[in-house]
Amino acid sequence: TSDGDWAPLFDGAMDSGDPGAGGRSLAQKTIEVHGSLAITGALSVDTVRARLSKIHVRRAHVYKSTDTAISAGVDTLINFDTLVHDTNGFWSSAAPSRLTVPAGLSGQYMAIGNARFSAHAIGADPWHRMRIEKNSAGTSTNANTLAAVQAYELNSAAPRMQVVAPPFHMAAGDYIELYAGSGHNDTCVYEDFLYDVPYLSLVYLGA
Repeated sequence: TSDGDWAPLFDGAMDSGDPGAGGRSLAQKTIEVHGSLAITGALSVDTVRARLSKIHVRRAHVYKSTDTAISAGVDTLINFDTLVHDTNGFWSSAAPSRLTVPAGLSGQYMAIGNARFSAHAIGADPWHRMRIEKNSAGTSTNANTLAAVQAYELNSAAPRMQVVAPPFHMAAGDYIELYAGSGHNDTCVYEDFLYDVPYLSLVYLGA
């Protein structure tokens, strides 16, 4: 194992001890990854990687287990009903469309939204759209859009879409929502909770 393996994690100061199989040893260090992980004494690269894999990642993931009707030309709010994971209380059934930043977790986030639309014959306005928005209070607003994707149908197959919002800042109390739109009356469908489903994920990246 070369010293370069440590470059993303440490400042390069390493002792010359022999930790045995698995790599070089380290002087005491602290890695800051949404918290602290103290590394004391001689530890191998493999040991540190194993400890890093257990670091808590603050995140939430929700989906809707039923279909959502979409009116032509209207970006429709998705209200979620099923929680997959939620480390810090981002989601509440009292505000089912939202993933909200809790107290003490202001910082940088990224988000992913997903949807599948129903299959039908191609019409006059064969487009579908998805948007992730911040603090829009249930009404899609261009100024609040963090990320959007729009595609046009090439055939009558049921289209799947995914939108990714790159890192953005959120303060405590801010929230994101997912909107789905179509050029014609349509349905945002639930097929399979793994991928053919309307879902929204939020991941905390750090302060």
